[in-house]
Amino acid sequence: MARADSSNENELFRAWRDGDRGALERLLVLALPRVKAYLFNKCKNVADAEDLTVDVLEKALKKARQVRNARAFMPYMYGVARNVFLDYRARESRSQHETLETELASPTTESPLTYLAKSDEQKLLLNALRGLPLRDQTLVELHFFGLHTYREIAEIMTIPAGSIGGHMQRIRQQLEARMRAMEAGEWLVKSTLRGWETWARGIAEHLKPAVKSHKAKRSPV
Repeated sequence: MARADSSNENELFRAWRDGDRGALERLLVLALPRVKAYLFNKCKNVADAEDLTVDVLEKALKKARQVRNARAFMPYMYGVARNVFLDYRARESRSQHETLETELASPTTESPLTYLAKSDEQKLLLNALRGLPLRDQTLVELHFFGLHTYREIAEIMTIPAGSIGGHMQRIRQQLEARMRAMEAGEWLVKSTLRGWETWARGIAEHLKPAVKSHKAKRSPV
């Protein structure tokens, strides 16, 4: 599925490279919903997610000139967001021996993103997703929340595009196991799994008005 704003991203990237600094600000605003979706389902509260979002924007701005073309901009943003989140988890970690690359994102608590869920299925999906390894969470978030194609995800995560379908099938099985471990009712589990792609994309739609009301604390340019 192609994102509706992909052509706008290309135009803004070219305008920025041609000297329009305001275009970079607008480009960051377009990236903001996807960055927030990534962070909001991993942090323990809204305040932390907001602080990390500002941190991502500031860090992304500092080295934005390293991005060579419009197609590389979102992979760059996700890379910054991932590093910021891992730094956050390192600070929050109780043990220096935990492996952050596979650490779960606080699976026992609800995320700020959970409160945007409009149905029991969406809430169950988000809570189950938080129980998966970070890499698997990110695959789902990129495809359904960020509306990235398999090709774009392959570039962002540096994995073969042909392997993503298999990853998604495995993740669906993991989500089912997580839902059953959470002792959700059988009907709710089946309903969530039957339409999990629709539920996930619906979360992305609910996120759009929410991010508009959460501007960065400081202007990025």
